[in-house]
Amino acid sequence: MQRKSLPTVLAVVSIFGLGFVALPGAAAAESQSPKEEFTYCSIDLDTDAKVCAASADVLADAVLRQTSTALYDGRKALVSEAAAKDAARASYVVGQVFSYPSYGGSMLQFTRSSDCASLASGTVWAHADLATVGFNNDIDSFKSFSGCSTKVFENTYYGGSSYGWATNATSIGVMANQASSIQWH
Repeated sequence: MQRKSLPTVLAVVSIFGLGFVALPGAAAAESQSPKEEFTYCSIDLDTDAKVCAASADVLADAVLRQTSTALYDGRKALVSEAAAKDAARASYVVGQVFSYPSYGGSMLQFTRSSDCASLASGTVWAHADLATVGFNNDIDSFKSFSGCSTKVFENTYYGGSSYGWATNATSIGVMANQASSIQWH
């Protein structure tokens, strides 16, 4: 008599309704989900131009290629100095928001033609409706750049509960996945 392997015996038992037995590896195959894909985009608050790239590392180069705009973090160019000098215009990164805590997940970056250090007292830059850029109720952390501080709001047009003013936040507490508008100063 030929000996049957354990997986063959278990399969026969399962087919004839003698009980359900999971085969080795079956649960592992079912529990694996497709790898989540993240987006890395930049929005120019002056022009509403949106540029996306395959990773955060190449986002500044993509912005330069697609809009002839060199991005700066304060005084530092995020592309080569030669490329920055050849760009048609300059724009400063004022903030980045992330879909996961600790600056993880998808990232949306906001830029402006001048930095926050040059703002007149009381001046605020803002984006009134994050749904228009695909990030409504999706912020878990943020970073500020170019002398800016960030504040997020529960509702569009800066209403409801808020979190900030802060330069960086690895977590925004109870406001996580609740923000619908944002400001910088």
